Amino acid sequence: MSYKELLKNSLFENSPMVVFVWSNKNSWIIEGTTNNSEKIFGYEQNYFLNNTVTYIELIHCDDIATVEQEITQLTNTDINNIIHKPYRIRDKFNNYKWVQTTTTIQKNEIGEITHFIGYVQDITNQILEKKN
Repeated sequence: MSYKELLKNSLFENSPMVVFVWSNKNSWIIEGTTNNSEKIFGYEQNYFLNNTVTYIELIHCDDIATVEQEITQLTNTDINNIIHKPYRIRDKFNNYKWVQTTTTIQKNEIGEITHFIGYVQDITNQILEKKN
């Protein structure tokens, strides 16, 4: 299934999971997202697609280095996906939420990475329950 078909899949419309697609050419520039991005981020899909807001600017400053390191690890090994350590993102209303993300790579016919597909799920309630 191509990433364009994946993004159109109605399964995600009612899901707590948002899917993003980044090109390997541009750092963190979003090429596609499911239309349920407002559920977690408070931003409608077009904010991401028009690059009004970028994903990396929403990652908490204390978590960016870890996320970037995990992406680098993914690109420098033979694995095709990685489950990130939970990290915080800022929503449209300046609230921080904890997310669990899995990133999968998509390669072309000669094995070059063309895209990253991120599956993002809000786990704030689980994190808060563990702390209490």
